[in-house]
Amino acid sequence: WTDVRLIPRIISDPVAWKQAMEPDDQAVKRAIATVIANDPIRAKDKTAANEKITQFALWIDSFKREDYKTLDGKAVANLHEILKDVVAISQALDSDNSPTEEELETLEEGGEMDGQDQGQQEDSASAVVQASS
Repeated sequence: WTDVRLIPRIISDPVAWKQAMEPDDQAVKRAIATVIANDPIRAKDKTAANEKITQFALWIDSFKREDYKTLDGKAVANLHEILKDVVAISQALDSDNSPTEEELETLEEGGEMDGQDQGQQEDSASAVVQASS
């Protein structure tokens, strides 16, 4: 019964709607998971960050070259910016040199972290953008 109450939210979410309309048995369950993940109340809740990141990674990993080719310029630019931030954060975490509060605030404001290898970030981001071309 709980799932039935999510139908209006599935219909109003374009990604969840596409998932729900897929022909396999798990389509509606994936759509429900998407609606729950996209819940604005939960969006600010970072307690399930590991699960959300894993879900996003699986989704991105499901893309094929043809999928990237369908992205518009704005989506590619957004992907490029996200990639730069993720690379900077993961490098800082991997080096056991966690980003400072100031660096995290800079990222939240759309800036870039200090002390990171900018060339490596741009190379990684460029590879994704080139894959979409």
